[in-house]
Amino acid sequence: MEDDQQIGDNLLMKELLSASKDGDVQMIQDLLEKIDINHQDNEGHTALFTACEEGKTEVVEMLLDSNADPNVCTKEQQCSPLIIAAKNGHVKVASQLLEKNAEIDYKDYDGWTALFWACWKEKDGVVAILLDANADPNICRISKNRSPLIEATEKGYATIVEKLLAKNLDVNHRDTDGDTALMTAVEHGYVKIAEMLLEAKADPNIGKKSTSTENSPLMLAAKYGHVEIVKSLVKNGAKVNYKDEDEKTALKVAKHEREAGCGGTHMGEIVRFLEEARANSKIGALLE
Repeated sequence: MEDDQQIGDNLLMKELLSASKDGDVQMIQDLLEKIDINHQDNEGHTALFTACEEGKTEVVEMLLDSNADPNVCTKEQQCSPLIIAAKNGHVKVASQLLEKNAEIDYKDYDGWTALFWACWKEKDGVVAILLDANADPNICRISKNRSPLIEATEKGYATIVEKLLAKNLDVNHRDTDGDTALMTAVEHGYVKIAEMLLEAKADPNIGKKSTSTENSPLMLAAKYGHVEIVKSLVKNGAKVNYKDEDEKTALKVAKHEREAGCGGTHMGEIVRFLEEARANSKIGALLE
């Protein structure tokens, strides 16, 4: 059974979180005379966490100036104030927290950082602030060992991919399936992102680990009829004559898809392009 003190603290905390959510600065100041500024409710929420979640910049400023700890996390998900601000796209709040030494690369229960969350949620402004503050773009989530770059690529967030590529990151990082950001862009047919990655020196010959057939970026681009990506891959050094374990090349894959009636006129264009690339001795010498 809870004692009177604990019951009182719980009631005060409920009022404090409500005031933080509503942005009632005066009420918060009054309540802080009766309860510790870093007091947590049963879920681990503090007044600061709640204000960050709601984007209440005036409350956040007051709490931080009153020495609220910017690194107190929730209990189950281990979510920090910076992570919740990033998830919700609160740019100014993220900036306020960073100014007060919030741990920028802190990872939650699933291994996601504020940067990873911002990339996943397409919060461009938060991504920019975090990268400018030297957030590490190479920290991967636990599940599948995926990087922010791969995640942003899969979702087609070209602006965020561009921001990430401007930093010192591993453009050829592979997740547990062996996929790189480039392979991901190829599979989804994201022409602009694929070109951005190739310009950033992504390796066009890193294939999937999860399969031994049709496993190169060029083969997949040919299979799915992504003609512009096929051309970009070849231009940037993809091996035209690479064979998988079934002795298939990208050209053979493209011909098979064309014969099956897939890809329309694009497939015919891909076949012709790959035939020319193989026949051209200069291109062949460069790519082999």
